Amino acid sequence: MRYKKFDSSQRRLSNPEYRQYLYEKYKVEFSKSDLCFKFNGKSYPSSEPILKRLHKIEKTEVLLTFYVFAIFFMLLSVAIYGVNEIDLCLQSFRT
Repeated sequence: MRYKKFDSSQRRLSNPEYRQYLYEKYKVEFSKSDLCFKFNGKSYPSSEPILKRLHKIEKTEVLLTFYVFAIFFMLLSVAIYGVNEIDLCLQSFRT
């Protein structure tokens, strides 16, 4: 399922589209019998605490993705540098 992309100015809990996106992405259910929201087996009496939790999870997910890409590119750079140094060392033995 494809979700709408939100830029940083739209990632506000006051934005109704963003709230709907969080509910759909994390599959929050509303129990009519208990009149509460359910997420990961926990019950929330109102929408505010669950929205804050979902927003925190979403921000953490974005930061984690950024860190993974940053570490990947750093390791790639180190590997390219290492291969280049080994190549220069081997070329120096040839001459």
